[in-house]
This record gives sequence, C-alpha cells and structure tokens, in this order.
Amino acid sequence: MPHPLLAVLLLFAATTGTAQTVSDADWGIRFEPPAGWAPQPTAEGYLFVAPGQDAVLLVLPHDAPTLDALRTEAQRGLADGLGTQLTLAGPLEPFGTDGLAADFAGWIEGSPARARVVGRVAPSGGGATVLAAGGLEADETALADRAEAVARSIVFSAPPASAARSAGALPAGSEEEEWRQFLHGCRLFRSSSYDSGDGSGYIDEATIDLCPGYFTLSDQSTTVFGEMDPVSGDSPSVHRDARGAGAWSVGRRGGDSVLQLRFHDGRSRTLTLGYDDGKTFLDGQRWLRTCDASLSVGPRCQ
Repeated sequence: MPHPLLAVLLLFAATTGTAQTVSDADWGIRFEPPAGWAPQPTAEGYLFVAPGQDAVLLVLPHDAPTLDALRTEAQRGLADGLGTQLTLAGPLEPFGTDGLAADFAGWIEGSPARARVVGRVAPSGGGATVLAAGGLEADETALADRAEAVARSIVFSAPPASAARSAGALPAGSEEEEWRQFLHGCRLFRSSSYDSGDGSGYIDEATIDLCPGYFTLSDQSTTVFGEMDPVSGDSPSVHRDARGAGAWSVGRRGGDSVLQLRFHDGRSRTLTLGYDDGKTFLDGQRWLRTCDASLSVGPRCQ
C-alpha cells in the first residue's frame, strides 16, 4: 500500500502514459523525466510517479530572479498551508552555475516526508524547482539522483512572442488575433485534487482541445475512498465526434479578450483570457497549455 502522503498523487497520475520529453511553451522550459515515470500536469507544474515507486517527483515554476533570491526562498522553506511544510535538512549546495540543491524534511499532505530539492534560475529570471520526495524510509541517494538528473536536463527558452504580447504589450487592435495564434491547435488542461489525510480525496480535471475549425471538451470529477480506489464519482463528460463539440473563436468583451465556445446543441460559453508570468488563465483560473501532439497530454485533433 502506498505511503499515505502519496496515495492521492499516485491515483491522480494513474491514467497518464509513460514519461517522455516535456516541453511547455507557456513556461519556456523543456526537460527529461526519469524513464518509466508517468507525467501529469497540475495547476502549478508537473507531477510524475512510477509503478512500484513509493515516491513522487514534482517540477514546479518559481519566480526568483537571481540565485540570491532563490537562496532566500530555500531558507524560508516550502509550505502550502494545506499540510505541506518542508524545511532545510542540510546545507545549500551550488548546482552548476545557475542553481542550488539541498535536502529538505518535514511534512507533505500531513505525513512525515523527506525530499531532495534542486532549483535553477532561467536567464530571464524565474525558473524551475525539481522536488523528489518520499516517506521517511525513502532512499536519500535515489531521491537525490532523480531530482538532479531531471534538473540537469532542463533547457530554458523565452516564452512565445505572441504570449508575451498577449500579456499586455500587443499593438492596438491585434490582441484577438494574437490569442487565436497562441491557442490554435493547442490543448488547455487543468487539474486539481484534495487529500483529506485519511485515505480519501477528490480529483477534478478538464481538457479543451482547440483544433482547426472546432474544439473538443472533456471534464471529469472523481471521489476516492479508503485505499484511494475510485468507487464513486461523476462520469466523464466527453464532447468529441467528427465535428468536435462545436466551434471556438476569440472575441472581445468589455476590455478583455475572451474564448468563445459554441456547442452544436446551441449552448455557448465565454471564458475571459489572461496571461501573466508565463501562465495562461481562463476566468482567472490557471490552465496549462501544450501544442505538442506527440505528448500523452498533448492535443488530439483530427
């Protein structure tokens, strides 16, 4: 049975494929997960698990502009206010010319945990934090090897010019077209989960594929109990056929650009578009964006 702190995370990623190169244009990053580890985008970054491994790997963005700022963040520790709190358990060590690495210990989802954490700063500021975590019995050497291998594989790039312009530097009158180019042929994905700490929890995820001339939509909520087997929950709502679920467009509402979804049955939905610090938002909620159809989490257009 998985360690309690990993139970929800293991189920959360159970439906994804095997690991492969991850490329995130919104974030401006590319990296190689460990072989056999399945990727699952989350609201803030990427989660990876592997069968038989009582451990998890997280790759998350940070906004520290320099190594000194990254060091200050590390000394403060990691906490989310929801049962996760990790503090330094060893010295901060240089990691190449743009990073720091250290061991952390504390609690994840309310359970004792240890972790190896590596942070790297991108040339333009901000960057990525790689966290390999497990229970107190986890192999420290394995955690360190895993986190450091992924951190070494990271390649940073500048966010797309269209995304930067949609963040507020667009020429007058061109914002809608820039958003169309930014979204065309891409998948928007969001997911969230809740762990009660007693082996039960909740998983909510949705995808929108914005294909040429049409869109598809899938959303699913699952409640899990006991040993995290999904025994009840809402059935997936999947809207996909030869014509997709309907047509999509980008328009204007008030002073905002909006994504308009018009379903074949006459329904419609309008979502306010936003872009900030390399992240895409719909109605103020973070959605991940990927346009690489070769990824298991990539768009599925005909």
